[in-house]
Amino acid sequence: MSNVKKIETFQAVFIILITALMILLLSGCEKQEDVCGKIIGGYSRYNDYSDRMEYYFRLNTDNSAQVDELTYFSYRVGDYVCLDY
Repeated sequence: MSNVKKIETFQAVFIILITALMILLLSGCEKQEDVCGKIIGGYSRYNDYSDRMEYYFRLNTDNSAQVDELTYFSYRVGDYVCLDY
């Protein structure tokens, strides 16, 4: 096999491997569906491991959904929200 054929074969294999890697990486980037519902409650707790507060909403469609501090204090019981994860 000549050197030119070896280089062409290597390039073809390399392109196939890169393409397969890109497909695998992109297939793991699926967007999760939003969780929507009416807020029926909420609570916060201190996480000793991360040394920070964690905030949760109880929705009528999901037992509890973790939210950030701004979201937690921006909504009230009875509000309808859509949360993306």
